[in-house]
Amino acid sequence: MRAPCSHGGAGAARHALVRRAGCAALLALSVLFVGREAIATPAPLDGRWTLVDRRALGGTQGDGGPEVMLEIQGGSLTASAGCNRAAGNIKEQGGRLEIGPLAATMMACPPAVAKLEARYFAVLERGPSWRIEGDRLTLSAAGDTLTFKRTPSR
Repeated sequence: MRAPCSHGGAGAARHALVRRAGCAALLALSVLFVGREAIATPAPLDGRWTLVDRRALGGTQGDGGPEVMLEIQGGSLTASAGCNRAAGNIKEQGGRLEIGPLAATMMACPPAVAKLEARYFAVLERGPSWRIEGDRLTLSAAGDTLTFKRTPSR
């Protein structure tokens, strides 16, 4: 038995174009489906998000402190609390986000920022549950709830 996309044998020249087109279509569909599986996060999560209230991480609101942000694109995530940047993979699994392990820069940060940042990265790595309502993303894990607002990408 010949493979479905092979060519050759008597009379094959007449149907070669049709077979090649069929093989090309099959290959294109395979790439499409494999590509869809590679995007592990739902499209609504894609974008840039800024933490609404830093008090959720033990910071103070309105103190002019650094922006806490989260950026998701496909299966990748970057996060920052104003000093270091962390990056890792992200996928949705049963209402929870599987994130990490995170790889982060290791700059020396002011103690208050370092504490806030450590807590933020820990929440992300704990596999938080998530929900989106309007332009708000809420992540919850082990007693911590973080609410982000969608912001324009830079």
